[in-house]
Amino acid sequence: MRPAVVAERLKKNLNSVLVSAPDKDFASAAALIAWVKGALEVLDAPAKDKIKRYVMVGPTIALLSQLEAFYFMPSLTSVVVERINSLSIDELAVGVTTNLRYAAKSRAISLLGLARSWSAVNDIFDKLILPLFGYLTVEDIKQIIRMPSETGADLISAHSYALFIENVRKHSILKKEELNEMLTKHHASYLVVV
Repeated sequence: MRPAVVAERLKKNLNSVLVSAPDKDFASAAALIAWVKGALEVLDAPAKDKIKRYVMVGPTIALLSQLEAFYFMPSLTSVVVERINSLSIDELAVGVTTNLRYAAKSRAISLLGLARSWSAVNDIFDKLILPLFGYLTVEDIKQIIRMPSETGADLISAHSYALFIENVRKHSILKKEELNEMLTKHHASYLVVV
């Protein structure tokens, strides 16, 4: 069979599966699109619309393992970000324990910036920030360190914030002098190491 014929049959079958899949089985059909490279691009408008709607309102638990793949599909990125921004800390944490990484990072940092108690800060660090530590950029780390001054986040004296700073130090993400200067400037001089 010629490649063009095979490609056309696959396109037709993928579209058919997505459009006709009952709601109770749609997560499996969506997984096919999430995990098969280029599958979204061959879909017709009705099938693409159904995937987009699934990302918007589909069952959270089933969707969490697919969000990272959908995040990297340009036509779905903004919808994925909206959905992630609607997730609670615990829902996001479930995603982070599966495969949600880059797509979750911004929301995790945003939630941390809103935390106004040690309990909330520790919860967000333990469930989101520390598990995502390897995915944080230098700028993400600097943003977190500036939070006590810039957002009013109650990081100061929270145990998990100290663990975070310890990881920054251990992995030499910032030079010792720069880290100490930032900590002092943003109300965490108690974490300065000379």
